[in-house]
Amino acid sequence: MPVRWPRPWRAITPAGRGVLALAGFCGVASWPLGVPALTGAGVLIGLTVLVAGLVVAFPARTRATLRSRPHRAVVGGSVTAQVQLRNRGPFPLPAPVLRVEYPGGVHRVAVGWLPPRAEAETEIEVRASRRGVHRVGPVEVLREDPFGLVRRVQQAAPAIELYVRPATMPVESLGLGQLSDVDGVASDQISMSDLAFHALREYVPGDDLRHVHWRSSAKADRLLVRQYHDTRRSRVTLLLDCEESGYTS
Repeated sequence: MPVRWPRPWRAITPAGRGVLALAGFCGVASWPLGVPALTGAGVLIGLTVLVAGLVVAFPARTRATLRSRPHRAVVGGSVTAQVQLRNRGPFPLPAPVLRVEYPGGVHRVAVGWLPPRAEAETEIEVRASRRGVHRVGPVEVLREDPFGLVRRVQQAAPAIELYVRPATMPVESLGLGQLSDVDGVASDQISMSDLAFHALREYVPGDDLRHVHWRSSAKADRLLVRQYHDTRRSRVTLLLDCEESGYTS
């Protein structure tokens, strides 16, 4: 079962704990060894950790904004996550570090000296390697002393959701199908018997007299027959796999 340290103790980094252990060793070993200087060294080391803790514990008012552009992606694509940090306090922030978790990694960037009421921006490229609903964030602000002895973590913005949809594959054009059907879609092919009228042409021996347009033939003083657009339909079958095992990869 992991040890849960009290909150002030958890703010001390492993390096800081090692320095405190060294300070305690110096204080304890000074008496049997008869070296008073070790006591002074232990006190000095302990004061160093204390000053580092006071520097990090100084109150800071920060606020961050996390945006994703676009909000959706396709497997294999990427989106840009924009993080904006604002120092809302009256005092400057000495070198805060932004930490943002995203699918596949953690982004850490040192903002540098942030004056009061100032803003800093950074961008993260998030690769969409797996479909689903993923979390980007939250945005955490890490503050450390120059020696890395004490660290304070503050959440400045909640996580956002990134929707990654499956990749789509283009399907070749199905055209107008192969089956002739009077209820289908008109094609560019010419037919002598259908519903979509195309034009009139002169009669040639062998044409069916049922297609002669008698009114137009009387006006033109020659036989004219009707031509049509051939109508066709497509037959398409859609398959849907409802087994979850088909979507594991």
